[in-house]
Amino acid sequence: MHGKLFMCLLLGVTLLDKRAESQGDQTEVIISLFATDLNGCDALSACDAFVKILCSTASYDWRNCGQTREMTDDNFPVWPERFTFQYTQSERMRWRFDVIDKDVLFDDPIGSVSVVVEEFLNATEVQSTVRYDLNGRGSFFVHRRRL
Repeated sequence: MHGKLFMCLLLGVTLLDKRAESQGDQTEVIISLFATDLNGCDALSACDAFVKILCSTASYDWRNCGQTREMTDDNFPVWPERFTFQYTQSERMRWRFDVIDKDVLFDDPIGSVSVVVEEFLNATEVQSTVRYDLNGRGSFFVHRRRL
C-alpha cells in the first residue's frame, strides 16, 4: 500500500515539475510605445502617427500582432495602449514596428524598426526603455512594463 502511494506521489510531483518546466520557458512581456521629434509628415500640421506591430517567430512569418490608435497633430506621441506578448526563447520572436502618418487618401510611412525580442529583454534588464532611430525622422521608444 505504501509503495503504491509513494509511486502516485512521485508521479504527481514529476507531472507538476514537467508542467512548471514548460510554463517556465515562457515569459510574459508587456510593452508600451512612444516617439519623439517625428518630422517630415504634413506641410501644415504635425504628424498623425500610429504604429502597426508585426511579429514573427521560428514557427511563422510576419503577422499582425497589434496596432495603436492614431495620435492626431502630435510629433511627440505617447500611445496609451499596452501590448502583452508570450515570449518563448526557443521561438526566436521578433517584432517589427511600422510608424505611419495617417492621411486622408494615403498613409505615409515614417519609419520601421525591427527588434529581436531576446535582445530587447536583455537590454531592459538594466533600463526599461530602448530607443530606436527612425532614419532621421524621429526616435521611437519601446518601454518594458514591469508587473
